[in-house]
Amino acid sequence: TSFKLQCIYERLALSNPHVTFEFFSFWRSLIWKYLTSQSLPLKLFGWEQVGDIIDACRDNAPPPKAFIVSGAGCSFINGRYEFDPSKVDKYGFVQPNVEISYEMIIPFSKGPSAESTGECTDGEGAEATSKQGKKITLFRCTMRSQQKW
Repeated sequence: TSFKLQCIYERLALSNPHVTFEFFSFWRSLIWKYLTSQSLPLKLFGWEQVGDIIDACRDNAPPPKAFIVSGAGCSFINGRYEFDPSKVDKYGFVQPNVEISYEMIIPFSKGPSAESTGECTDGEGAEATSKQGKKITLFRCTMRSQQKW
């Protein structure tokens, strides 16, 4: 039964992400029926399903809207990095096959000056933008320690 529910869910998620809300509502009510059943095997199966629905919700959780960076090697890197809204579809889900990244724009007037501050200058990942300043991008990568940022 769990495998069949997973197949139904995957087809719905691909066809129309909005329908997944209805699917999760159905799944919650089905689990509740299992848990309130008089049969011990059905109750145990219901508790198994609770773990499955938690895993499915974790997989579908939206990414954080922003990250706050502090204590970076270069002080101008510190700040709030916002999620790029162009990577979200009309239903509020992240578009498939899109790398999740966060951006912060540093105005030219507030940008660092290597001569005056003695700090590092524009690092990798900084791109010039028109009239706004530099765009710094924060994206997921694997560090030498094999940890994800």
